[in-house]
Amino acid sequence: VEVATPAELLAVEKDANVRLTADIDLLNAEWTPLGDQQEPYSGVFDGGNHTISNFRITNKHDDFVGFFGVVTGTVFDLSLANVLIDYSTDFLTYAGLLAGYVSGDLTNIDVQGSVRIVSSQSNVFAGGLAGKTYNVQIQGAVVAADLELANDQYRIYAGGLSGHNYSGLLKGFEHVLDVTDIVHEDLIVEATIRTLTTEGAVGGLYVYDSYGVIRRAAVRVEVFFGEIPLSVGGLSGESWNGSYLQSAAAVVFGTAILDHDEHIWGGIVGLTWGTIAADSSVYALDDGLSPTNDFGSETDWEDLRSPAFFEIELAWGEAAMLQ
Repeated sequence: VEVATPAELLAVEKDANVRLTADIDLLNAEWTPLGDQQEPYSGVFDGGNHTISNFRITNKHDDFVGFFGVVTGTVFDLSLANVLIDYSTDFLTYAGLLAGYVSGDLTNIDVQGSVRIVSSQSNVFAGGLAGKTYNVQIQGAVVAADLELANDQYRIYAGGLSGHNYSGLLKGFEHVLDVTDIVHEDLIVEATIRTLTTEGAVGGLYVYDSYGVIRRAAVRVEVFFGEIPLSVGGLSGESWNGSYLQSAAAVVFGTAILDHDEHIWGGIVGLTWGTIAADSSVYALDDGLSPTNDFGSETDWEDLRSPAFFEIELAWGEAAMLQ
């Protein structure tokens, strides 16, 4: 199905194969997520290197919220711009600018917008790209996101890329598979995350990461929080057997993290379980701060502004820059 107008986009079926043939401006219209738990979007969505812009999700939703609600198909060459997700709920929520839940594959995705979720009855998972990624291969994503979450009773999980990443389905099959890693690579993320909660976790890429393998990620995250201690990581707030390779994180705290001795945080990862790898990964922090763990190597801000540092020291083989 070739799609070039708002009306044609609204008519897309949940199992359709789609190719955008023009940029589409939704003129700040209310958007209903495409695909849900019962009927996920299962087709191939080819963005054609076009942009869908100016839509909002402000009506109350349960479960999975984004341009897509639930994706089991494939999405590539798509940009979303000026997206707003802003509502209150009393239900377990996974929210992201692209999708609430992804178990398909993503390639060359660019998203920009903000997510604001207020909940008092259940956990909230929010990501700039997706609320939850489940055994997803992601190659080439650019995310600019502003996340704001509030919850006075339950945990909040806020990540620049994904709220909860699970990539462990193939683990244990090394005897029959040459490769069991489901890799997320070539990622550029800039996120501002504000949380007000009883407890929670924040990560520049992920909040909670299980068996994730990240290669060549450049992340800048600015974190604001209340008086409650958090688990904070430049790449992952909480990590279970995660691997972070050739990556860089710049972490700015808008709130004085030293006011609490119960915070668990690091330049690469915060709270950890199992075996963690942080090979050739670096971080830069606010002056005078020392992480509670020693994963990764500290570098200075000037390195993270240098294309040559990424190209040579982190062996990207291409230029990248964090402002």
